[in-house]
Amino acid sequence: MQVIYRVFFAAALLAALSSFARADITFGQVDTFQTGDPMGWSQGGPSPNQPTVIPTGGPAGTGDEYLQNVSSGGAGPGSKQIMLNSAQWTGSYVAAGVTRIDLEMADFSAKPLSMRVLIEGGPGGSDFVSSAAFPLPADKAWHQATFDLTSAALQEVEGSDTLAAVLGSVTQIRLLSATSPSSHGDAVAATVGFDDIRALTLPGDANHDGAVNFNDLLVLAQHYNSNVPSWDQGDFNFDGHVGFDDLLLLAQDYGQSVPTPGAAATAQVPEPAAWLIPALAAASVRRSRR
Repeated sequence: MQVIYRVFFAAALLAALSSFARADITFGQVDTFQTGDPMGWSQGGPSPNQPTVIPTGGPAGTGDEYLQNVSSGGAGPGSKQIMLNSAQWTGSYVAAGVTRIDLEMADFSAKPLSMRVLIEGGPGGSDFVSSAAFPLPADKAWHQATFDLTSAALQEVEGSDTLAAVLGSVTQIRLLSATSPSSHGDAVAATVGFDDIRALTLPGDANHDGAVNFNDLLVLAQHYNSNVPSWDQGDFNFDGHVGFDDLLLLAQDYGQSVPTPGAAATAQVPEPAAWLIPALAAASVRRSRR
């Protein structure tokens, strides 16, 4: 009986540790590295160049911590500018409503890089990578990048699973420099900073239907000038307030849509009246004066 008990206890402990190590992705989650923790990012395997947290010099300046990833070039472990995460960035992106990844990057080396995002998953462990690279200049300055996770922005480089299957069961994501789409990237001597890696969708899409339209504008109007820290209520910049900045984000994306694998087609809605956006802005001014 004691042997059986120990076996069950060991199995339960292993399951608990596994669930702790791998947490499903949640919409809006962000890696800021402000606690000195690399947040599960690594180069994998025996690489001698594991990512490290730098205590200052991030996008916000002095005191803003960020993650630094160094590659040595040449051959062998640590030669490629690539880092991966198999922890909090796994799970169903479809269920979480995540269709893009935003982040800040800086190239502190002497050579510009072609940065891409890769997602791995599905029953066959297939890889989809950015079709077009983000050109990261070697200017030591921070640049905001957006990687859409859609059929228009990704292409399959390994495996045969559909994109919907991969997004429904992601087991790993990678950030890598690759001159052409690939799973492993190029060997290059480079030092790259990463910060504020956030799981998002198209700004302005409050109801997560894959389109920014009048329905989303109504959601924002209902909560305008209120302190409701929720994307679903119009807080698209995560500052805990629904205001003019959020309205601008919605206006910039109005009429755009993101094809989400497995999502039903959205119904057409009427265009907003031309006076609605200025009226909301005027209402904000009046309320702030009071």
